[in-house]
Amino acid sequence: MITGIDEKKLKRAFLDEVEEILEHLDQALLELENQPDNMEILNEVFRFIHSLKSEAAMLGFSGLSGLAHKIEDVFDKLRNRDMSITQVLMDTILSATDQIHEIISVIEKGGRDDDFNISEMVNLLKSACGETITLEISKEDVDEP
Repeated sequence: MITGIDEKKLKRAFLDEVEEILEHLDQALLELENQPDNMEILNEVFRFIHSLKSEAAMLGFSGLSGLAHKIEDVFDKLRNRDMSITQVLMDTILSATDQIHEIISVIEKGGRDDDFNISEMVNLLKSACGETITLEISKEDVDEP
């Protein structure tokens, strides 16, 4: 952590910023459900997710940043018209943002984002995008007896 900066103040500023980002993100996602081809809204959601990812990474919340990064990837594909919004994809995005809200709530209470296993949600996002799902395999799983 950077010396000379009060970590509690930095965390509070982060949480205030993220609360505002999430408020705007939630509203934009509701609009996107009704207008799935609206490029302005797609770009807006991308920017909100990108900001969230960057803020989380800056403070060392790698789980939160990783989840936001995967959502950002989805919106990058949508913006580039490599895919389109389906109800399954929209439901998955909304579930992912629900998990972001849960993670933020835990952080506000003094917990860490690494208390969450984001791999299931990341895999759901990958699946909704037609990407290959990766399984986490531990060293013990591949060692010979």
